Parts: sequence; structure tokens; C-alpha cells
Amino acid sequence: MYIFNQNKSNSGFTLIEVLVSTLIVGMILSSIFFTLGFLNINLDRLTKNHKHYEAFISSLSIIEQDLKTLSTRTVRDEFGDFEPSIIINDKSDKKMIFSRLIFDEKKLTHHTYRIEYHFSNQSLKRNIWNVLDRVQNSDYQTQYLDKNIRDISISVTDNNLQWYQVWPVGYSFNDEKDLLSIEMKFRDKIKAYQDLASGRFNTIKMPLAFKILIKHKYFGDIERVILSQI
Repeated sequence: MYIFNQNKSNSGFTLIEVLVSTLIVGMILSSIFFTLGFLNINLDRLTKNHKHYEAFISSLSIIEQDLKTLSTRTVRDEFGDFEPSIIINDKSDKKMIFSRLIFDEKKLTHHTYRIEYHFSNQSLKRNIWNVLDRVQNSDYQTQYLDKNIRDISISVTDNNLQWYQVWPVGYSFNDEKDLLSIEMKFRDKIKAYQDLASGRFNTIKMPLAFKILIKHKYFGDIERVILSQI
């Protein structure tokens, strides 16, 4: 009796037990591989979203820093014509051009640059001139912002809290309809335009705030209101 029990205990696994064990191990390994694959897909997706988010936040931060450090410095363009310190024209590719004051922490000095936001061919470019009063063919540096920005709209408001898509009011127009839309039929508006065109200012007027509407490929519509620091 003792010998029979010892032989039974040393007989090993049956074929069915081996198959069941192999099936269980296979199911466990399949679950592990599926989970790892799913985690890798999510990780790749999160990495791409993070890169898109980082690029967008970086571009938005540049726009905010520009608009928070405006300068009232007027300039002459490459043709010698007067330009106000800031021009908004949301109806053209050249959305915005302005003077910006930048502080050099190493030299403890201030520098003023002329910056232009130009949107064309689904691309938002930031052009920078080191020279304010330019000559023809003046060189400038171009910085490309977030490539996933599909469109950008810029509006400004004055102390009356009325939003405009052009600034200064009365400076830039394309046709008679635009002239009527900014009330150029009134004498004070005509005089204001003449002062702008000649470079004469009674008072330097700057926008109270900016409203930026961005259409993004991944994040949809984003609206941002930026208060002017001047």
C-alpha cells in the first residue's frame, strides 16, 4: 500500500493538466501584452497632446508678453510715412503691428522693437524689426508660432468699452464702406485721421484691452482678454 502511493505521487502531470496550465499562462501573458500595448498607445497620445499644449501655451505667452509691454513710440515706415505706435487691422493678413519695450536685465537698459503679427497660408508669423524708423528693404527676423493655429482674430476696446477690429479708429480703411463704419463723416473723426496721418498727437491714446480669439486644430476656439499696461 505504501509503495503504490509513492508511485502515484511521482507519476507527474497529465496531458489535460499541462494543457490547462498552458492555456492559463497564455491568457495571462495575452492580458499583459494587451495592457502594455494599450498603455503605450495612451502614453504616445498623451505625449503628443502635451507637445501640442506646450506649443500653444508658449505662443499664447509670447502674445501676452508683447501686448503687456507696449510702447507709445511712433515710427516711420520704409516709405517715410508716419505709423502710430500700434495698428490693429483684423481684416487683413497683417493683423497687428506695434512698438514693444523690452528690458535688458544684464545691461539694465530698455530697448524698443517694432513687431508685426502676420497670418497667411494657415501660418502665424511674428516679424521683429530692431530698427524702428525703417528704410526700404529693412531686414527683420521672423518667428513662426504654433503651427496648429488655424486662425486668429484680434479686437481692442477703448475707455468706452466698445470693441473695434481696427485701431486707431480712422487710420486704415479699404473702401467707402469702411469709412462710414468708423463714422468718418463727422468732423472730429476726420481731424483725428489727419492728425494720425501727419504724426501730430494731442494725446497718445492706447487701447484699454485686447481680445484674442484663436481657432486651434486640437483645442478648438480659445478666447483670451488681455489688459493693457499703459
